[in-house]
Amino acid sequence: MICEFVLSAEELLSLMELMKMHEKYHGPEERAVFSRKQQELGAEKMPELARAGEQDWAILVAEVEQARERGVDPGSPEVQEYARRWTAWIGSFMAVYDHDPGIMQSMQRMYAEEGSENATRAAVSADPSVFMEQAFAAAGKMN
Repeated sequence: MICEFVLSAEELLSLMELMKMHEKYHGPEERAVFSRKQQELGAEKMPELARAGEQDWAILVAEVEQARERGVDPGSPEVQEYARRWTAWIGSFMAVYDHDPGIMQSMQRMYAEEGSENATRAAVSADPSVFMEQAFAAAGKMN
């Protein structure tokens, strides 16, 4: 089977920026974990997992953004449920990589230095991320 794969100039630039950011924040050890997991899971399964994860993430981010825009209190049960799902999604992402602490540290550093919008390739703007930080803070106050 011959596969035709054509990228526009914009897609190619975006891919190059993503690769550059990946190399900036993930050292050789983390890149080795990514590579090993891709081999273990199979190259054909990784895009499927990524698509499913991205779809779930996009739905959650949209729900969080709608709640933020409606002015729902970050401590409300609705937003606390989003915070629980947010944490669970990150946990499931990290589980794919066996909760590797190096990957978690490099991801946290990337988000801190690049901001949510750049780190997620515009999948998450700063607003939902800040709103979730407020929800996590409210949860801490409730405990």
